[in-house]
Order: sequence, then structure tokens, then C-alpha cells
Amino acid sequence: MGISRQLFGQRQTWIAALTLGGLASGAIGPAVAVTFDGSTHFAGVPRLVSTKTTQNQARTWGGRYYFTVSIPADASEPLGQLVIQQNEGSGRFGRFNLDNTVAFQADNNQVRFAIDSVELDREERSITISFEPGIEPGQTVQLGLQPQQTPSAGIYLFGVTAFPEGINPSGQFLGYGRLHFYDNDPGIFWR
Repeated sequence: MGISRQLFGQRQTWIAALTLGGLASGAIGPAVAVTFDGSTHFAGVPRLVSTKTTQNQARTWGGRYYFTVSIPADASEPLGQLVIQQNEGSGRFGRFNLDNTVAFQADNNQVRFAIDSVELDREERSITISFEPGIEPGQTVQLGLQPQQTPSAGIYLFGVTAFPEGINPSGQFLGYGRLHFYDNDPGIFWR
């Protein structure tokens, strides 16, 4: 009987400590940065909502690729970077007009988000977009990349990874955006 009472008393102490610790750390109330081993993480993970292109005809000029990412209200940190990496498709990574990259609020393209830098890594087949200031939790951003020319016909998968603002940010893979480009072979209409 004495042992079970002692365990019960310890259990109440642990519950009180966890509750007070949760209040002190902000677990109840506004979200705070989540850090492990000196790196910053999202508490609530952003979500890749959609991926689309304005031009799905292969090897044509113009068009944009749009990636829509929702940052949940409980993310704890603003979105600092997005990395878009071509994982499947043609062996060739296309050329992009990096200066024409845009980021705006998904439901209102008049509200723009400030892009600090856009960097292309041909070897990794990726584009890194940095936001300054970061995009606050509760927002949905639509990122527009402008290729110089659409690629060859086929299905292309682009991996999307989000990084929070903060010290030593840890990336969160959000999934793959799929774009399908079609050949426009005039011969099939004249046979």
C-alpha cells in the first residue's frame, strides 16, 4: 500500500511538472521555436497544396511552374526557404529566368512576399528560394518559377522541401509536385 501511494504521489508530481513545463515552454498558448541539438524545426509542418504549370506543351517558350505551400498557424517559425528539386524527368535540368521568380499570397496575387535570393544548383538539379523576412505561420504562398523553355514530353517530379527561419534550420520534405508535358505532334491530326 505504501509503494502504490508513493508511485501515485510521484505520478502527480510528474503531471504537475509536465503541465508547468508546457506552460513555460509555450506548448499551451503561442507556438515557440522547436530546437533540437541547436537546430530549428517547424512545430506544425507546412503542406504542399498543389503544383501546376501554365504551359504543358513540351519544348515551348514561356509559362510558369507554380508551387503552393501552406504554412500552418502552429508552425512556430516563419518559412525561411523553399528548395525545389527535380527528382524525375529528363536527365537535363532546364534553364530558368531566376530574376522572374515570384512569391505571393495564394488567394490574393497582389500581396507579394519578399524574395531575398534565388539560387540554382545544376548538379543537384535544384532551385533554392530564400525569403526575407520569412513568411509567417498561417499564410499560404504560391511560388512561381519561370523556365526559359518547357522540357521534353514526359512526367516530371519536383521534390519540395521547406526550411524554417532561425539558427541552423532543419528542412522538412513536403512531397512531390508532378508536372506533365505533352508533345504537340501536328502529324497525328493530318493522318
